Amino acid sequence: MIDLKSILVTLSFGIIAVINTASVFYPRLLIKNALPGNGWVSDRFIVPIGVWALGCTLGLYSGLMNGYGAVIFGLFAWCCGLFHAAGAFEQGVLYHKTVKNRDVSIVSAMAFFGIVIIFFGVLHHKWPGFFNVCVLSQYTVSEHSVPYTMWFNFDRTVLAMMLCMYGAHCPKPSESFHRKKDRVFWISAGFAATVTVVVLCGLGIGYIEWDIKWPSILGLWSLNNIFFVCFIEEVWFRGFLQGRIKQGFTRLLSPNIMGYRPHILAASVIFGMDHAIKGGPVYGALAMLVGLFYGAVYDGTGRIQYAWAVHFLFNLLHIVLFTYPASTGIFSR
Repeated sequence: MIDLKSILVTLSFGIIAVINTASVFYPRLLIKNALPGNGWVSDRFIVPIGVWALGCTLGLYSGLMNGYGAVIFGLFAWCCGLFHAAGAFEQGVLYHKTVKNRDVSIVSAMAFFGIVIIFFGVLHHKWPGFFNVCVLSQYTVSEHSVPYTMWFNFDRTVLAMMLCMYGAHCPKPSESFHRKKDRVFWISAGFAATVTVVVLCGLGIGYIEWDIKWPSILGLWSLNNIFFVCFIEEVWFRGFLQGRIKQGFTRLLSPNIMGYRPHILAASVIFGMDHAIKGGPVYGALAMLVGLFYGAVYDGTGRIQYAWAVHFLFNLLHIVLFTYPASTGIFSR
């Protein structure tokens, strides 16, 4: 039986996370503006500790986590704090004459791998202490679709919100992005390319089939997809991984090579591998392909919300126009 209290708590936290993510770009929405401390202190310490405390309080109250989960949240917040404090030393925001560059680099690398290990463990339910809500179990959306299971994932949402609050977001957009017509171009071109290329590939290999419908679960599915799928994946794979890969490649590679956007390809490969673990190699290959377009929108605009919007609209077209999540035919061959 579905626990309504757990669903409401999870959804409420998802909404809070989305508001705080939007506030990175629209400061008037920012809850942290009411908190004490200067910008750096508030960003790196006060707000993330508040996110950890809120997540633990709601999670323990609703039964979505236990003490082990609180420890995982705490370790993740600690790794985020170390990683971004090290970045502040490297950028000269903080300075101390006794701190060596080599020590800062070691701390930064260790914290980065800590973030990656914890987040990927949570993505694939490898850490103890969390009890996410299964909303649909082996549900068949339509006659020719494979069974589909849907979760409201509280743990992933808390971690994604921590990443946003630590400033783990967004390469600087191009100057032209400030013109409305350029924003429209990136979003519309990214969406059109995503639909055209990925749908043709999916239909060509038989992974999906035309199946126009208006499923009864569309409202619940949309809530899940907006807050617990697209939000989390864009914050993690684009906002954090693609952003960090771009920083690393910029230091190592020449400007000519960076002109080919290798960081988008690298993040998309990781995105595809993550989906291959869940749904097999064909699913992973299609996810890698679609990740290229999401990554291009994000890199061109410097805004998570636009890649997020393209991601959700594509998924919406998928469930309304095609077999979802895949055609039974692909598995009968």
